[in-house]
Amino acid sequence: MASRNTYPKNKPRLKLVLNSPVILMFVFLSIIAFVLGRLTDQASTKQLFSVYRSSPADPFTYIRFLGYVFGNTDLKKFFVTLIFLLVLGPALEERFHGKILLIVIIVSSVVSGILCFIFFPDTILMGSDAVIFAFVLLSPLKALKKKELPMTFILIIIIGLCFMIYSEMIVDGNSYQITKMVGGIIGCLVGYRLGI
Repeated sequence: MASRNTYPKNKPRLKLVLNSPVILMFVFLSIIAFVLGRLTDQASTKQLFSVYRSSPADPFTYIRFLGYVFGNTDLKKFFVTLIFLLVLGPALEERFHGKILLIVIIVSSVVSGILCFIFFPDTILMGSDAVIFAFVLLSPLKALKKKELPMTFILIIIIGLCFMIYSEMIVDGNSYQITKMVGGIIGCLVGYRLGI
């Protein structure tokens, strides 16, 4: 009689792992901001999750310098943003650790928000493009520790910058996108310097 294959009783089971707390918190806050925006007819998005020229005496002005990265009004762009964050973020958080990634997020956001506030008074800025741009630039930089310059990094810079400049600035006339690029570059460099 053939013996049946039996599995050991102490076989480890599949368990849920909180592998990327900073990125998961970022995604969670983005979802909350999006839902609140829908429930309040975008009143909460204007008050907390977008940057625009407002009075320096208004305390919400300073909250928005960071809060705008969670804001989004377009469902398609919102899902694309979440996918980028969840694809790029966990690997970077594992490589650079949560504290450094949190600094990259804060620096990228605040720099972009302040630049937009100062130089583009008629613009409303929202979304995490600056953070994603910083993540894209940061991902291949670890190779520089080994005195290597990845070809993929050069292509990311060339293709990414050309696409952003052409599609956003030339075609759509969104010159404020330069603030996202500058914020992303500064955030990336700060994270790289802290992570090496």
